[in-house]
Amino acid sequence: MGTDKERIHPFVAKAQEQLADGRISRREFLRLASLMGVSAASAWILAACGAPTTPAPAAPTTAPAAATIKRGGVLKLGMYLQAIDHPARLSWTEG
Repeated sequence: MGTDKERIHPFVAKAQEQLADGRISRREFLRLASLMGVSAASAWILAACGAPTTPAPAAPTTAPAAATIKRGGVLKLGMYLQAIDHPARLSWTEG
């Protein structure tokens, strides 16, 4: 029985290097790893180990987004109603 690295397809390591270099996206890496037979949990761990570290974007200093929401408008709803012209002909099934 071999080590865990021998059980994973060799292309997964190459894809992990491409992810670290920024040549493929994280989504593309997860797709490729799953196509090569890696489980979803293992692919997520490998993606986390190979992902480039980038600083988080700074928080915006502009006004809150609620100030830009346009309020008001008209909401129109519609539904089909059955004709109830006589109590004996009342049917709950759609015609």
